[in-house]
Amino acid sequence: MMHLPSCLIISILILGVLAAGCTGPSAPPSPQVPANTSLSSLALVPGDLPPGFTLVESREKTSEDVGSLARDLGWNGGYGTRYVLAGQEPGNVTTVLQSIALYPEENVPAIAAEAESQDRAAFNQTAGNLTLPDLGTGSRGFSANVTTIPGAGLNNTSLQVTEIILTKGKIFEVLRMSGPGADAASLIPIAEKAYAKIP
Repeated sequence: MMHLPSCLIISILILGVLAAGCTGPSAPPSPQVPANTSLSSLALVPGDLPPGFTLVESREKTSEDVGSLARDLGWNGGYGTRYVLAGQEPGNVTTVLQSIALYPEENVPAIAAEAESQDRAAFNQTAGNLTLPDLGTGSRGFSANVTTIPGAGLNNTSLQVTEIILTKGKIFEVLRMSGPGADAASLIPIAEKAYAKIP
């Protein structure tokens, strides 16, 4: 079975020391993930994606899948899926990656901000911001045209990458679409379905 690219997993792991020591006014309580909620129930299913996408990976992550930084920040479980849509030409594939992680709620905003910053730096500093009015106040996203996908072995191949980060309570989620069909108009409806699954 193929595994999620390390660049997506890094999005979950990277966070400066600031996150552990962030202080500020307390925010109103937000919904908690019920103890009996499995992260697999938050995963995208084939019907959540446009026709033609095929599920090629769906698995629960263990502590061995993440680094010590993630564990230090309170990582308490994860789940990932990967869907692909084959194009008409060989190698012309559009991929949707989903990575879900459970963290202490107080760490999630800083984790999301740092993950976005790191991913923008990895792909394209001039990536355009996405407007996501229906995905909660903590969500953010960007779209970029890149020639290299870190960790994916693709160099000098121009393709579009669109990423949306979702947060709600203890849930931190990254959705990334890459390939010729990777645009905001395609990914936002998928993200809305993913966000609606978060309790």
